[in-house]
Amino acid sequence: MSGDNLMILIMFGSFIFICSTGIIIEKYYRKGKIKINGGQAIMYVSLLFFAGAYFIIKNMANDERQNIIENITLQTTVTNITFDTHKPYFKNMTFANRQTLPMPETMNKELQIGDSIYKNKKENFYTVVNFKTKIRTKYEVKTHLREFSKPQ
Repeated sequence: MSGDNLMILIMFGSFIFICSTGIIIEKYYRKGKIKINGGQAIMYVSLLFFAGAYFIIKNMANDERQNIIENITLQTTVTNITFDTHKPYFKNMTFANRQTLPMPETMNKELQIGDSIYKNKKENFYTVVNFKTKIRTKYEVKTHLREFSKPQ
């Protein structure tokens, strides 16, 4: 199942859940058993869905960063630097072993194709060796964080 179809199913299921909750609450409200009506119930449930979605999306980048720090070991060269197709303001770096990782913004002007990159598990930094000058530089592991209030 593609991501688009899954998202449509999630949105449709959320809509059905919110509407059915509102109808059930309205039924009990008319019988006098509860004090909130169906419209208020729909508002509260919708707010809970939006708050949950906000926090899930907000924590996705932190999980990706933690995954890179704990599980990835690198001792390779950079073969390609590409723009992320879903986030056109950010770049990805591809290595000789065909692994692709998000490139920290501090590397944007410094990293070149052919540079050697090193990282050990549990370390919070990349060590990049320039292929021309052989100068070592350390960069903190960061993932793409998009803030909606300002352009990147």
